[in-house]
Amino acid sequence: MNELIIFGGTFNPVHKGHLHIIHLALSKFKESKILIVPAYISPFKANENVLSFEHRYKMLELSLEYYKETYPLSEYQRIELSDIEYRMRKKVYTSELVKTIKDNNKNLEKIFYLAGDDILKDLDKWNNTAYLKKYVSFLIFSRIRNHDDCKKRIEEGFDIKSFDSEIMDASSKKIRENNVFEMLPETVASYYSKII
Repeated sequence: MNELIIFGGTFNPVHKGHLHIIHLALSKFKESKILIVPAYISPFKANENVLSFEHRYKMLELSLEYYKETYPLSEYQRIELSDIEYRMRKKVYTSELVKTIKDNNKNLEKIFYLAGDDILKDLDKWNNTAYLKKYVSFLIFSRIRNHDDCKKRIEEGFDIKSFDSEIMDASSKKIRENNVFEMLPETVASYYSKII
């Protein structure tokens, strides 16, 4: 496959909403593979109470078993979980992540970055936006539905493909703050409840 969709994030913890957005992306881009990249250290969440990389990675592994049972097997076969940021052992900006992946995969023709529209508000503040504008297409699945932010970023030169889709109302922050576990796959909920 010459197209890669990167889905990065803290996944603190991973929830059904994350998995649903993967399903939406793979449903629309049937020739693409998705690479899930949990952050080793999030550039935007350095002061938050973030679980260790090992715990977040394990929950992602458990969540992919749920994905396999819930969504088409053909989609599951196009998903890969990566520990690339863990191996780099530092804070990795998206531009650096994309460059590293491009350098190691010379056949890649297109790189997408999958996210919800909440990133649009601060996308212009991301590291090395010139590189991102040149090499990355952002796949934005609307949750907030702030079309002004989307329009503004496109005018600034970002390549954005926006989709108004039914997004599960799930948030890792709400799960952490309120101990609301129903948005977690059962095995993830069981694991998570033991480590918090």
